[in-house]
Amino acid sequence: MFIFLSDINQSPLGSPILERRHPSANMYSNDQIQQQIASLKQQQEFQQRLLVEQFRQQQQQMAQEHEKQLQEHIKVQQHLVMLQKQQEFLQEQQKLQERHRLEKERMEKERLEQLKNKTKNEESAVASSEVKLRLQEFVLTKKHREAAARNSPPFHNWVV
Repeated sequence: MFIFLSDINQSPLGSPILERRHPSANMYSNDQIQQQIASLKQQQEFQQRLLVEQFRQQQQQMAQEHEKQLQEHIKVQQHLVMLQKQQEFLQEQQKLQERHRLEKERMEKERLEQLKNKTKNEESAVASSEVKLRLQEFVLTKKHREAAARNSPPFHNWVV
């Protein structure tokens, strides 16, 4: 079978087969076609409303999820800032403790140097609290004996 270029350019409406049909041979009447068109339009409008409603719901859901994510992000950022501030505070505390320790060491070295550099005339012993307490007890006891000795009559050693 051969197809000619002249046959390709012809409209199908001008086809001899279509011309032979009688208008009453159409399957649907004009009223039925109009009803089908109206029904299809209603279905299309319903589907369009349904799609719009689904779109709005998805949009609202996504907005809520986005808000939750933002809140979580803010919480995480705040937590990170708080941790950073805590770390800075701890570092500052460590620096202060180190400075205090070094200052104590320096003062102790100075005190020891001063003790080393004293002359024999300046030397002094540093008594512990226990030694100081015993010395105090001794002094009090001695004062009591002396006071008791002054208040009692003189004891004479007479032989009878």
